[in-house]
Amino acid sequence: MRTRVAGLVVLALAAGCHKSPVQPCPTALLAAPAAISAPRSSPFDSIFRAAGAEFHVSPSLLAGIGWVETRWQMVRGAEEFPGRPAAYGVMGLRGEGVDRGAGLAGVTIEAARQDPVANIRAAVLPGVPAVLLANHGVLVFHRTPELAILVGGVVEEAAQAGLNAGSLGGPVPIEPELRAAALQRAMTFDRRGTVRA
Repeated sequence: MRTRVAGLVVLALAAGCHKSPVQPCPTALLAAPAAISAPRSSPFDSIFRAAGAEFHVSPSLLAGIGWVETRWQMVRGAEEFPGRPAAYGVMGLRGEGVDRGAGLAGVTIEAARQDPVANIRAAVLPGVPAVLLANHGVLVFHRTPELAILVGGVVEEAAQAGLNAGSLGGPVPIEPELRAAALQRAMTFDRRGTVRA
């Protein structure tokens, strides 16, 4: 029944467009756009596999990010849009991401920009279980799905806290000593477990 009704609606729109003063007919936009699908393999597959094994990240996830960011091209840092930092390498690293990723991966900034191995390693950000990708959202990864969900919850809470802090005039940095004390207190509570009165 639904298929018949949907077909009649499309037929009615198309018939109405036939004599429409607006051309080309807006119903032409109803056709599904052709999906752009990634090729089955990339010239960087061996690098994605090596980085995935080293940092415990799915090579498919790395390949997917590379495909979305650059279509597996080694981009050389041309500015695409005014005010937006230039992208580098197969992973499309930008701005601080190049500098920070290079430092964490133990490669030079120039290597992170020009060398595919260094670029992919810099994109993984060793020790960081989640990343926020501009225009894409959050990617969370861990050893198990349960831990990934836990990290996702932490990222969600941190994002909400950041938004709340912004509405109150901006975040206020907490001194390292206070952060350490809070972490120590949380670990003490965790060791004691649930205590019933």
